[in-house]
Amino acid sequence: MTLLASILLRSSPARALGVLAGTLALLTGCGAGGEPVPRHVLLISIDTLRADHLACYGYERPTSPHLDALAARGVVFEDVTASSPWTLPSHASLLTGLYPSRAGMRAPEHRLAEPIPTLAEHLTARGFTTRAVVNSYFLSKRSGLDAGFETYDYVEEFLSNGNIVNRAPAITDRALQLLDDPDLGDAGSERIFLFLHYYDVHSDYAPEEPWRSRMVRPYAGRLDGTTPQLTGLRSARQKLAPGDLRHLIDLYDAEILQLDAELGRLFAGLEARGLAEDTLIVVTSDHGEEFQEHGWILHGHDFWQELVGIPLIVAGPGLPAGLRSDTPASLIDVAPTVARLVERPLADEHDGIDLSPAWRGGVLPRERVLFSEALHVPENPGKKWMVRRGPMKLVLNYVNRRKRLFDLGADPAELTSLAAERSETTSELLELLRAQIRLRPIAEDFAETPGTTDVENLRKIGY
Repeated sequence: MTLLASILLRSSPARALGVLAGTLALLTGCGAGGEPVPRHVLLISIDTLRADHLACYGYERPTSPHLDALAARGVVFEDVTASSPWTLPSHASLLTGLYPSRAGMRAPEHRLAEPIPTLAEHLTARGFTTRAVVNSYFLSKRSGLDAGFETYDYVEEFLSNGNIVNRAPAITDRALQLLDDPDLGDAGSERIFLFLHYYDVHSDYAPEEPWRSRMVRPYAGRLDGTTPQLTGLRSARQKLAPGDLRHLIDLYDAEILQLDAELGRLFAGLEARGLAEDTLIVVTSDHGEEFQEHGWILHGHDFWQELVGIPLIVAGPGLPAGLRSDTPASLIDVAPTVARLVERPLADEHDGIDLSPAWRGGVLPRERVLFSEALHVPENPGKKWMVRRGPMKLVLNYVNRRKRLFDLGADPAELTSLAAERSETTSELLELLRAQIRLRPIAEDFAETPGTTDVENLRKIGY
């Protein structure tokens, strides 16, 4: 029996039709526009990675040689906004193409409701084998984000003493094991969607050698980079001395370099298995990190660019090399873009757009309206929303009604609020935000009361 026949026999009718359609497309090797169609998709989320600490986004330190090489052979989106400054809602957007409130994913106890369609469900129904390896409590199966994945592995980030450690090698090892599954056939005869989530850049900042020595300068202070210490400093609103702050940034940069080396091993694994030329690779993040640019450390509470400015790198068959797009984009765009590139456009409702016109001669809206939500705000009470149109960005605290307006073109560091000075623009953006807030979610919030273990795990990771 041929591999194709065996796949069809063990598939549902919907999946069997998807496999047949995908096989016919692969026989021609090209899509409707004559471009190569990627056979496989590798979606990588690097937790807590801010774009401006990558060399391919202009950072002066060599933190990201393997990501830089990927960027050189693909498309870099230079202006990407996270849909939330913390992990759970941003990943809900990444995997559904919906804003967090529309997906009913706003607080740690929320779980994705069954009516919400995911990218994995969409691709499974269209002939893909869908697998995931994740490394965050927020992304464990309790979140419901495993919907549609045939295999979904959670590699726990905690040691028995509560410390958070680098687990990237375990993530990569498991990913390569999944690619070696004999059920997939030689060189990936079955189409694969593999989602990987790496947590290493998140605190605890505990870089290992040799990466620590390459990035961390001599330091005799007390900062150790652990999450409990950092959350304590955040709670006290303690201003760090310049040497302490530099050390904290050094630790963060070393974590990026260490994770980048692991990505190099992953990419080499694709090459060794003959999968690299047929794989669409998408690398992004859920949010950034703050180093007291505006008085805070860590993340989760606001929408400064260091918190919501994230990378998005796309490379693979049919994509140009070295293209950079400054058109505003969002995490909600990843799912519809991936689906379009593998010629499986999303049929379900979503908030994002397909970004492929950036290199296909089309037009993307430069004055596009984008939103971000921080409806769960650790240690800084008050629901907050952000709306952005072009360079103009409005932040609203929904409880105390405080408004801040920034012109990112003239003031990229967000030092001066123009809310009173440009009252007309403030009013226009506020009305857009109110309209977004009034939108009903596709499904009502589905929450599970956190147990004792849940509360303890949230405390460990700073929530």
